Amino acid sequence: MRSMSRLSNGALRTTAGVWAAYTLLGAALLHPLVAHFSSHILADDVFITPGRSDAYNFLWTYWWIQKAVSTGHNFYHCDWVLPPAGANLYFHTHVVLPTLLTLPLGMLLGPVAGYNSMILLLLSGAACVYYSFLRHTFDLRPVAAFVAGAMFGFSPYFVFKTHAHVNLVGGAFWAGCIGVLVRAYVRDRFGWRAGLLFSTCLWATFWTSFVELFALLVACMVIVIAFETHRLFGVGDKRFATRDRLLFFAMLLPGCLSLTSLVNAPAASTVDVAPFPSIQFTDLLIPPRLGFWGGVFNSSAFEYWGSHLPIVFVVLAGIGLVVARKSDPLRIALVPLLVIGVALALFTLNPHEIPITWIRRLPMGNGFRVAGRFLPFFYFFLLIPAAYGVEALLRLRNRWVRGAVVSGVALLSFVELFPAKLTPSAVERLKVPADVAADGARGVFTLIIPSGPYTNRLDTFQVSMNVPVVHISYLAREDPQTVAMRSQRFPGLYPRPRALSPRVLAQMKDANVHYVLFEDRQQYESSRFRGQTVAENASAILVRY
Repeated sequence: MRSMSRLSNGALRTTAGVWAAYTLLGAALLHPLVAHFSSHILADDVFITPGRSDAYNFLWTYWWIQKAVSTGHNFYHCDWVLPPAGANLYFHTHVVLPTLLTLPLGMLLGPVAGYNSMILLLLSGAACVYYSFLRHTFDLRPVAAFVAGAMFGFSPYFVFKTHAHVNLVGGAFWAGCIGVLVRAYVRDRFGWRAGLLFSTCLWATFWTSFVELFALLVACMVIVIAFETHRLFGVGDKRFATRDRLLFFAMLLPGCLSLTSLVNAPAASTVDVAPFPSIQFTDLLIPPRLGFWGGVFNSSAFEYWGSHLPIVFVVLAGIGLVVARKSDPLRIALVPLLVIGVALALFTLNPHEIPITWIRRLPMGNGFRVAGRFLPFFYFFLLIPAAYGVEALLRLRNRWVRGAVVSGVALLSFVELFPAKLTPSAVERLKVPADVAADGARGVFTLIIPSGPYTNRLDTFQVSMNVPVVHISYLAREDPQTVAMRSQRFPGLYPRPRALSPRVLAQMKDANVHYVLFEDRQQYESSRFRGQTVAENASAILVRY
């Protein structure tokens, strides 16, 4: 018993040390952000109209979930925006679990620094989970597993998504789920303990990203079919440990309580959006937009910027498949692993729209609209032989040859994977006096008047001001009836006023709006609509009426 305890403690210390190393690596990689940790976030403003990045709305969501939880409110409904009904957030793009796990950091450091901490921990967590998977499933050496973990967790796909869609950076959870399932088949380690870990990771994905959950369920189905078919018709052991398998998958059942969170959700038709164009194979060969060669080539669709297939992954995987011995777990499970990899590649490329059409017919699957979401799942399986390739290079006997080859691969990895364009974007900031904050706590709203087409960055005013506001730029797919009611009752306030008017002032009173925030202080016509200036910065001004 003591030896088992010492073994567990040793493994825990090793995992914690590896995660700490990945976190330091992530901090070095994202050093431009770390230098502005409390005032900037990663956003894809460099690729689209500045201020329109979805990353700003994810920051707002981070702020709202932590605020709602700390005050005992239901974070699925926000009454601090869009009076009088507020906003239904059931189909908003939440990242609930990572937000709650970093609640202490958000409370201690502020919402912007807390959000950035979550980003860093998600990336390093995915790398650590993949490292652990390789070590425990394939017995790879620590250095090879560490390199492969870094390639997975800090891959171009994940780093780019931190600039736009944080709900697609949940590899720390879904990779753990797949890792446990693959290890169970490769090592025949089923049973309730492994099933409990499998279930925990799966339902953690549910509370992180609906989109990744759908992709995860499809991937798990492919894994089960591939391995079970190989057991039936393969040349290996055909015996089935039925009891252990039943216990393994039965552990999923208690987590089904998570589905009760959707009882009051609106109809799934509100997220029935047409799919994005399918990714082309040539898109996978285009360098990521954040890399050194980003911008030299243009991909066919915005969604796939930064989502290419690194050549270094393919080269290392080829080496690993060649050098793997017959006794290696990789070689033993090679057939099902290749089948899974090919299947996920087909899901990613979405030939003739068939895979995504099938997925969208699943319950609530009509919200899944981008086949390219399967690319990191393909990464997961491609990097297994790639890790063997790394280990083979490190084992070369001639140190000069080893040094030259390893240096060449490292240079190729640096050029392909290092995100050179990491300039963070500033969030809007405005510090309000205590009396304004007190009015906000009593439900007094602030109307935001933008200087141009409304942009997501203006949502971050609410994060810094911490007061109720009339407008928010994007709140998933709202109930059409609520939107119509709001627009009919307050046509001056909705959808977005560009200036004050007598009608707007009258409706402000009915909606309990006592403050107006002008993004551009030149919009404030003090001679016509006189108010009291209560806060301002270099460009914006907050006025009480």
